[in-house]
Amino acid sequence: KKEKRKVKELLVQNKTGLEYQKKYDSRLHQIRILPKGTVFYSDNIICEEKIYMVAYGEKNVSAVEITNPILAHSHRSLFEVLWGKP
Repeated sequence: KKEKRKVKELLVQNKTGLEYQKKYDSRLHQIRILPKGTVFYSDNIICEEKIYMVAYGEKNVSAVEITNPILAHSHRSLFEVLWGKP
């Protein structure tokens, strides 16, 4: 938020996701809820040249950073397809 960048975030449809959307959805932080039944156990953050993948386990958190502009572009394209779905 300090840098005033636009952010898009996809969330699963559950109580936590809906509460998060109500709290944080704004012009700069756009949030969409995925179709009911879609399950994700991780977060994927896509930047210009990097992808961050964070998995939340019951007892631990694992994260991976991939620096590769081609992979980042591919993941961004997939994200945009999901973003455009109603």
